[in-house]
Amino acid sequence: MGGAVARRAVGAMTALAIAGLTSQAAAIERLTGDQLQSLLAGSVATTDGGSSIDVTIRFGRDGKMNGHATTLIFSSRDTGVWEVVGDRVCMEWANWQDARKECVYVERAGEVFATRSSDGEFSSTFKLEMGRDQQAALPAGDRNAGGFFPPVTTR
Repeated sequence: MGGAVARRAVGAMTALAIAGLTSQAAAIERLTGDQLQSLLAGSVATTDGGSSIDVTIRFGRDGKMNGHATTLIFSSRDTGVWEVVGDRVCMEWANWQDARKECVYVERAGEVFATRSSDGEFSSTFKLEMGRDQQAALPAGDRNAGGFFPPVTTR
């Protein structure tokens, strides 16, 4: 029960943050499946630091992912798989989220990305560090559209 209340509180704060951002800048855009696939494969997503937990997720091009979560008192790592289904990204962790597959919509307001559940609730905001090939594919004015990190080094 406490988890549901916390998720709602974070969702409400996220919605307010997105509302504030969009009133200052760009409109909210829900990303399509094709956009999700090209943006996430090979990228790193990091929560915006506005919550009490910081999470970093590395999305592999092979559909695998790994994550690292930290708070003031603990640190946790997990691995899992991800895929794009329709216009949602679906993630299934080995341990996190009770090892259940969860699918979310991803929205973008300028340089901020947010996830929204199928029932319409915001769940988190994040920054996206894209790989060099993704950067090269963007129009010159949109390069490093994640805006917060240098491109991922690929080998």
